[in-house]
Amino acid sequence: MDKNSLDKGVPQLIDANVNRVSEGLRVIEDYTRFVAQDSLNTEQLSLLRKKINVSEQNKAQHLHIRDISSDVRAKEIPKKRESLLELLTANFKRVEEGLRVLEEYTGQSFYNECRYDVYQLEKRVLLPLMKKEFKQGIYLISDRVDVLMKGLKWGVSLIQLRDKESDKEAILNKAYDIVSESKKAGIPFIVNDFLD
Repeated sequence: MDKNSLDKGVPQLIDANVNRVSEGLRVIEDYTRFVAQDSLNTEQLSLLRKKINVSEQNKAQHLHIRDISSDVRAKEIPKKRESLLELLTANFKRVEEGLRVLEEYTGQSFYNECRYDVYQLEKRVLLPLMKKEFKQGIYLISDRVDVLMKGLKWGVSLIQLRDKESDKEAILNKAYDIVSESKKAGIPFIVNDFLD
């Protein structure tokens, strides 16, 4: 690649990635604002988005160089997201990747700092969505594997192995008998007394 191509391509690349990062942050920010109603994360996402938007001094140059007709991925039909978690995950990845590109092509540590801020925001926003919700219904508690297995067939909301008489190894073996079946059934399984 000759220097003229590079000189033309880098501002276009920077413009595209500033837009990509800003758009991804807006998608996430609107979720935290309107769906999660999380004022702290909304404020941090908003501040970060605004900092990114004013980060490049040569905005006019980027606008001048913008050429949608030569962009081989312009107007691509976006992939349909199956869940809120998938939508937010995709946008966090878009933001993180865009920041990495900006960091590499501009050499500015500012983008590196922003990327690590986004990693923290990703954790705070996505972890609550990943927690398994316990549905209301019947929670079955027993010290017998056969009873808990029947509960899985009945479709109870949760099963709990509560064995106060057996030693730890016996309880662990009972848990091994149950855990794969509870995962297949999509029913949460708790073992009493032993966090490990």
